[in-house]
Amino acid sequence: MAVLRNSLSAASTLWTSLQLAWCWRAIADGYLARILPTIIAAVSAFCAFTVAGGFTSSISSGISNDVLINGSRCALLGEVVKTSDVLTVMYPWLSQTLNNAANYAQQCYSFNSTGTLDCTTFVKSHLEFDSVLNASCPFSENMCRSNDSNLLLDTGLISSDDFGLNIPSSQRMFYREVLHCAPLRTKGFVSDVSTEYAYYTRYSYGSGVSSNSSWTYEAESLYSKYSRLIDNPIPTNTKGFNLM
Repeated sequence: MAVLRNSLSAASTLWTSLQLAWCWRAIADGYLARILPTIIAAVSAFCAFTVAGGFTSSISSGISNDVLINGSRCALLGEVVKTSDVLTVMYPWLSQTLNNAANYAQQCYSFNSTGTLDCTTFVKSHLEFDSVLNASCPFSENMCRSNDSNLLLDTGLISSDDFGLNIPSSQRMFYREVLHCAPLRTKGFVSDVSTEYAYYTRYSYGSGVSSNSSWTYEAESLYSKYSRLIDNPIPTNTKGFNLM
């Protein structure tokens, strides 16, 4: 009993038991029968853990805490019937998820990060990208404020492994994101329009969502937002929401 209580592992138990049997060989009768159950148990435990260790490669992809799991029962939280019972569970979960994400971003990605949290949630802490600070204008030259000092961000090909997606090799995929940013000229492309209830500013850089419109984007002017009175009729384009 003392050997079992003071041994840290099956291997140490086996070694201590063999030493004890060697010391008893000349002074005790039946010493081997006394110590044999402990030796058999230690050998069995040692062999079991050794064999189990050989199978860890089937569930672990590295020396970190990244583990391959079966995702056959995983799914996205899509549109569900928003009953009171569902919202009672969903809203606290969403609140906790957003709070955890904000804390993780502040601790692991901010410029003066303290790193007090374990920043190993994702397989890669950062995804590499190339930046071009003197990119050309992606539109007509007369639309951009500059034709050779725009921003281009390119991630290149990102594999599913970079996102920690454990999928079969035959289903591996690559993803690429390219962002081309260019400040636009407004002179010559802006016009003011008014309706019965508000004033709008239209930006005409090409056809918008509707194929019948000749303008790209429309925004309510600041004058309309600040001058709207409480007793004004609700604009028809607000779909029943008062913009006060």
